[in-house]
Amino acid sequence: MTKRRVEVPPGGFRRIAVLRLSSLGDVILTLPVVRALHEAWPAARIDFWVKEEFRDAVRFEPGLDHVRVLEPDARRIEDLVSMSAELEDRDLVVDLHGNARTRILTFRLKAPLLRSPGQRLRRERWVRARWSRPRPTPHALERYALALAPLGLSPRGVPAVHAGPEAEAWAERWQDEWSAAATGPIVALCPGARHFTKRWPEEHWIELHRRLAGS
Repeated sequence: MTKRRVEVPPGGFRRIAVLRLSSLGDVILTLPVVRALHEAWPAARIDFWVKEEFRDAVRFEPGLDHVRVLEPDARRIEDLVSMSAELEDRDLVVDLHGNARTRILTFRLKAPLLRSPGQRLRRERWVRARWSRPRPTPHALERYALALAPLGLSPRGVPAVHAGPEAEAWAERWQDEWSAAATGPIVALCPGARHFTKRWPEEHWIELHRRLAGS
């Protein structure tokens, strides 16, 4: 992994790969990095590597040229090693996941490899050892942005998800219908989360709903 300043080749980078295999929220939070790379080198081909179930989150991203989908059964080391050959002709790889799979995919690269700083140990302390008083972990947007620091890039702003013309037209019609009937602003609540540590207690959601309904 490259930590020092990365020298940009004459004419800029031409073939870039960004890796973030899962999950939905984290995949979306990588979009400012994609946007920064595209703005810096608009002629570059940028591929995004992601698990099949999350491809639609990035499929219509304007800064991407191709979404490389990892099939659900791509778990064996030999399969990942074989797939890693697809990255050999890249002149820049940005690994925003840093798990075992992406490390296997990138272990034999000759091109510069950038990774976001890991915070797994500190997150584990927040979940299992709060008595040790860990420092707050930086937001994922900040961690992903730090991956591009060796390039002198500073991704800014929040993610903007592009769902494609058909889905966006449907959403616009739906919003118009609801807006016509609503007496106030539309608020969407998403109470679910895969990891229990990210789930709000049910009574908090009920209280939030009560306050929103009375506002």
